[in-house]
Amino acid sequence: AGARSWVDHEPDTDFPLQNLPFGVFSCGRNGARCATAIGDYAVDLSALANAGLLAGLPFDARAVFQRPTLNAFMSLNRPAWRATRARLTELLAAGADGKLAVDKDLR
Repeated sequence: AGARSWVDHEPDTDFPLQNLPFGVFSCGRNGARCATAIGDYAVDLSALANAGLLAGLPFDARAVFQRPTLNAFMSLNRPAWRATRARLTELLAAGADGKLAVDKDLR
């Protein structure tokens, strides 16, 4: 079964903790934003970076995820992608880094 997330989602979702995709979503007030998904939820990577939750990554997450496309992120190397996925897993896993889970403004 693997690790579980504190984010409530259907057990048969295409995007569980073990399959966090990268993409872009749009909401009217903020335009296009870089994101990952868990269950039916989009997770705004720019908001996480601005809150300092991606500060330990081996690149400037604020600069990379402020853009409306994933081009800057995709131009990075595999270790940067792996580090990003590992950090997102830490933030979204049940019982792991609880900073995102308890921050009502980010949720």
